Amino acid sequence: MYNAGNALAAKKDFKGAVKCYEDAIKIDPAFVSAWLNLGNARQAMKDITGAIAAFEHVLELDPKHANAHFNIGNARAAQNDWDNAAKSFQAVLDIDPKHARAWFNLGQIRQDKKDLSGAIKAYQNAVAADPKAWPAWFKLGNALLLKEDYPGAVEAIKKAIALEPNNVSIITGLAKILERSGQDQEAMFLWQRAADLGHEGAKAKVKKDLEKWTS
Repeated sequence: MYNAGNALAAKKDFKGAVKCYEDAIKIDPAFVSAWLNLGNARQAMKDITGAIAAFEHVLELDPKHANAHFNIGNARAAQNDWDNAAKSFQAVLDIDPKHARAWFNLGQIRQDKKDLSGAIKAYQNAVAADPKAWPAWFKLGNALLLKEDYPGAVEAIKKAIALEPNNVSIITGLAKILERSGQDQEAMFLWQRAADLGHEGAKAKVKKDLEKWTS
């Protein structure tokens, strides 16, 4: 039953997967992985309440199951229950202090609550745990920008670009920071790069700037 549920989930037949996981649990009520995947399948079906119930059952069986805490955090966030989501992500970090995605999600919650210092610390911990996590570098750069730490913001977003070189959102984001800090030549290079990647806004800006410089 459990393996059949996994196969159905891989095909995005979550309704069928839920039935298989529930059948597996009837055979073995202490089957932690079946409870966890039942929660994942329910969440994929937008049954957030049912998903949380399954994840909480995992914690009844294994209170230090980091993935269950993490998944509850994501489910709470989907309900816009930010305070309890943050508590769940913190519970993950109490178990695994190097859980990069928990730090990242906690950073986003803190930033939404205008706790920039807390958000920056969380993003810094995220990239320390996973230096290849380009979204964390990007969010760190944005948070540092809001703190008016332009050198720090530039450094962080350059890290993101190095990891995700064709992401025009990151490229244009850095271009705007460089313009704000008076580094127009490097900013123009990035606008051109974004234009070459097909970003319509960048194309229009490059055209406008060229017309201004040649008029």
